Amino acid sequence: MKIKKGVALLLCVLLVTALAGFASASASQPASNITDASFATESAATSFAREEIRHIVEDSLPNCIWNETTDIFSSMALYDYNDVCIGYVFKLSTDGETTGYIQVNNINNELVTYCYSFSGKPAYEGLAADKVASFIPSDYKLYFFGNFAYCTKLANGKFSPLDSVKEFTVQDVAAFYHDFLNKANQRKEECNVTNENTESIQNTTSTHSVQSFSLVTTSDFSNLYATRPNGTRQRVTQHCSPTAATNIMLYFRSTGDSPLSSSVGNSTIFMELYYAMDTNSISSSNEITATGTQWSNIKPGISSFCSGRNCTPSSLGKVTSITYSGMKNHLNDGELLQIELINFPSVNSNHSVVAFDYSGNYLSLSTGWDTDYHSYLYSGLSIGQYVYVGY
Repeated sequence: MKIKKGVALLLCVLLVTALAGFASASASQPASNITDASFATESAATSFAREEIRHIVEDSLPNCIWNETTDIFSSMALYDYNDVCIGYVFKLSTDGETTGYIQVNNINNELVTYCYSFSGKPAYEGLAADKVASFIPSDYKLYFFGNFAYCTKLANGKFSPLDSVKEFTVQDVAAFYHDFLNKANQRKEECNVTNENTESIQNTTSTHSVQSFSLVTTSDFSNLYATRPNGTRQRVTQHCSPTAATNIMLYFRSTGDSPLSSSVGNSTIFMELYYAMDTNSISSSNEITATGTQWSNIKPGISSFCSGRNCTPSSLGKVTSITYSGMKNHLNDGELLQIELINFPSVNSNHSVVAFDYSGNYLSLSTGWDTDYHSYLYSGLSIGQYVYVGY
């Protein structure tokens, strides 16, 4: 009997010690992994998120509207393909007003802040809006496989991305998720080496996002129509790439660096980029398609638009060998980056975002779904290419 009591006491001590360490860890001091959706796990993740919020407030980042009153008012659990809880999206409030969110995830057995925004909406809400359907998962679970791959599980056991009606097997999503984890580990090691060989950059940030400039979103152009060579009209869709490029053009016009005329409206800029990038093969095919924008068309499309509008940038290039140090160098030079994310379910799918600046190991992005900026952990993004633009 004494032996059993001793073993029980030891197990209790170990459990309390493990949970205490998990709750007190921060992004710079990785926490232990989330293994289930128990209340202890949510409690620990909540403590982690609150500590991260405190650090962000103390860092006094640009545009930060959080303060000592900022706290969590709702949570959404995230699951992997085995129904294991791997993170949470916490919506926040400050002084009684809704103020963005913070998403924490277990990535390779470390709890990290994956992304956050001071006033923006989580990516899964933007994806659900693109699908023109409310997010109502049949089992009340939201599944996350990296990047912007948020899915629901259907009654047949398959997974469906929030922005699509397609269905994928457990094997499909498992392969994508494990590839994401492997590459995330490689990118983390890259950042560790970079930080060891350079001065501290934890509070380094450019001033792109604090300019007087209003972002546009994909929904701003969803009611427009484009015309194919044979005269067939098709409603604009799958248009994140020309939307991202429109934000770049508008930004540099707002700073006075680009000579793009102020008389050219947002929709005109977007539509000219839509045609120039041959989005959905609108300029090259009479077939009705919704295939989005080919990566190879993005840089030439921007170049063509700028040439036609007499606003040629001083720097324009494409990068496929991705490094964080390279991205920071371009941002430090005053350039913006149109990033193509390798999205679910394959390298043939992508989502375009724009990087405006960085702070530490986080990129400040416009996602195309709202008019706010979102900070994303570089090591948590699978980037296929980016196009840099500067004036």
